[in-house]
Amino acid sequence: MDPEVFQAASSGDSSFFENLSESKSNTLQRATTIEKNTVLHVAVRFKNFEAAKSIVNSIPGLMYKTNSKDNTPLHVAARVGKSSMVKLLIDHEKRQDVESGGRKRLLSMVNQDGDTALHVALRYDNDGQFEIVKELIKEDPGLAERVNNAGESALFLAVDRELYDMASHILSAAPDNCSSAGRHGMNVLHALVIRTSSFTLRELRNYGQASGYNRFAISFFWVFKMVFGDYPITNILSRELQKFSCRKAFALFWGNIRTIPGIVGDVINKWPCIIEQADDSGWTPLHIAAHLGNDKIIKLILKKEKSIAYAKNKEGLSALHIAAVEGNLSVMRELVQACPDIYELLDNRGQTAIHAAAERGQLIPFLLFRLVPEFKGLMTLVSEQNEEGNTPFYLAAIKGHALSFRFMEFAEYDNLNATNKEGFTTMDKLFLGRLPFGEAWKERHIKPLWKKGARPSLRGAMGLRNLDPRRKPEQAGIRNSDPKRKPEQAGNGDGNGNGNGDDEGRSVSDFVKRVSETNLLVATLIATVSFTAAFTVPGGYNQSGSVGEGLAVLRRNTAFGVFLIANTLAFGLSTTSVFVHFLASSAITGNVFLREVVQHSISYTNWSVGALLVAFISGTYAVVPHSWGITVAITHCCCFLISLFFPFFTKIYY
Repeated sequence: MDPEVFQAASSGDSSFFENLSESKSNTLQRATTIEKNTVLHVAVRFKNFEAAKSIVNSIPGLMYKTNSKDNTPLHVAARVGKSSMVKLLIDHEKRQDVESGGRKRLLSMVNQDGDTALHVALRYDNDGQFEIVKELIKEDPGLAERVNNAGESALFLAVDRELYDMASHILSAAPDNCSSAGRHGMNVLHALVIRTSSFTLRELRNYGQASGYNRFAISFFWVFKMVFGDYPITNILSRELQKFSCRKAFALFWGNIRTIPGIVGDVINKWPCIIEQADDSGWTPLHIAAHLGNDKIIKLILKKEKSIAYAKNKEGLSALHIAAVEGNLSVMRELVQACPDIYELLDNRGQTAIHAAAERGQLIPFLLFRLVPEFKGLMTLVSEQNEEGNTPFYLAAIKGHALSFRFMEFAEYDNLNATNKEGFTTMDKLFLGRLPFGEAWKERHIKPLWKKGARPSLRGAMGLRNLDPRRKPEQAGIRNSDPKRKPEQAGNGDGNGNGNGDDEGRSVSDFVKRVSETNLLVATLIATVSFTAAFTVPGGYNQSGSVGEGLAVLRRNTAFGVFLIANTLAFGLSTTSVFVHFLASSAITGNVFLREVVQHSISYTNWSVGALLVAFISGTYAVVPHSWGITVAITHCCCFLISLFFPFFTKIYY
């Protein structure tokens, strides 16, 4: 394109395009940029209305010219959000010969992505977006029925962009010509479920950390609720403390802050069949709502069609399976209330929702199964076996989900000794398996199960014989009975035959010793600091020579009392940690015992650090002038410091 022509079109020099000669008109009609944009494309892109008007009047054929991406000037006008430009092109078409079909041709033209001008208008945010959508729908309601190459309708795009007012307008302005189709086999209800859900950051055990603002907000609300709120413990242990986001922290106290737009009901009433429509992965809108915890959409869908709750995706997962895996309790409650027998559904692996929750390690479902009447029926499935013969109890054990395992212990089992297809029971895994629970934890939980009647299988009993150190090698049972077996093939005592037991044992022992030394140093420092703080208390001592001389000045202050208690706990716990280390070092012990000692001592040290933090904050609060601003500031600091521990605690204990 000639630079002079481009400059005139981009700067809005309308006089340049007036009274054009026929030769110049033909030249301009053929002039394009490197991407095949005509002068009309350029004028529209730079929002030069007068220049575009002059070009359309002089060279009307340019309205139908496309660039390298097959975009017409109308597509460009819809993208830049110039409603007057869109109206100019449409009005100019109205003056064309109706029999030529020009008007219908322009509005129905699509680019290389299959987008009409309406699709383009919905994709890009600008001031004149809504006016352009209204104008296009008014001129051709059939545009609402068109889908692009990705299968997206205009209504789907509007919802996907959370433009609910425009979506409602499209639905009302073109009720007979509107399509609900979306990409990847989805429909507009899929998009509504996703866009009206409160998104969250995944568990910190997966991501390792959250933003400081999120951690601070959650800690603040958590402490506020603990101190000022009279709520049951089951509310505090809800999914919101496993999914750390500021939005969900607010939702924990004041409900879901997302409102469900009225178009959801309109869509469900207009197309009842889309409730059952699955996307390319086999997920219905109900599956997605269960995954995202959108209980409000769940209510609307189940009110319209309850049978959809039994639908499964390609993996055989129902909405209840998905909600159990994600720990979405409000969704589970809605599903169970609507369909009381839904908990019997099995996935492609023959697993119930209880299996799914146990395998994922979700704690809260098992806690509320015991407390909420609607979930009582689910606990009858704790002894059910999947296709491999594994019970939920067994899955929680082999996956290392200690808390889920612990709460499942309280269930009423009709068969604690169920064997899977390999012939193992849960007790076999507790005795013989390499589980991340620790020996002390295993011993603490084996005894109650044993009293309930849990026993190793016959195959597991043979394994226990091999673990008895009092037996001679020739009596060690099946594993060590082969005289031709080389020593390095005999395994490392757990029957895995790796032959590297000594090296592994040494590496574990070295690591445990390094951790032990670090923990001992920290515990010693805390004991020293807390001991010193006990005799140099905040505020000092009374030295006036009157009654009470030698006593703490702030002894009647509540914050000072909190300081004394917290400091005493810090000293006691840290001293206990040091004492445990001393006992372990003065006795001849194995790696297993040493590892247990380190685990316990680290726990004592962790709690002593927390107590020391409380002592510092309460001591600071006791000696500063009391005011609302200082109180709020100290509370915020406390919440922020507590929030720093959350990622580590969730990784260790969850």
